Amino acid sequence: MILDRDSLLQAMELKKENVTIGDGEVIVSEIGASDMIDLYTRKDLHDENGDMIISKFTPALVVMAVVGENGERLFSDADIPLLEKAPASQLGKLADVARKLNGLKGDETKN
Repeated sequence: MILDRDSLLQAMELKKENVTIGDGEVIVSEIGASDMIDLYTRKDLHDENGDMIISKFTPALVVMAVVGENGERLFSDADIPLLEKAPASQLGKLADVARKLNGLKGDETKN
C-alpha cells in the first residue's frame, strides 16, 4: 500500500513507552530527527579526538527523550548534572528505553 502524505505523517508519529521509576511512571519518547542530529553534533558530548563521551551522551539522551503527558520535555540541559548523579540503575533504565525507541544499539560512542 502506498501511503499518502497524511498517512505517512501519522505512521511516523513518535513512539512512546512508559517506564516505571520508583512508585510511578514516566514517558520516554522517540526523539525527532533534528534533535538526534543536534545530539550527535554537540561538541560538549565529544572528547578532543571527536569520540562521543558515553557519560555525557547518556544523560543528554535522557533529557531529550523523557517527556510529560503533553509531550513536552521534563528536563532541560541544565538538568544534565543532576542526571549524572542519579542512580545508574534508574538512569540506565530510562536510557535503555530511549536507545531502543530511537534505534540506537548502545554503540553510539564508537566511531
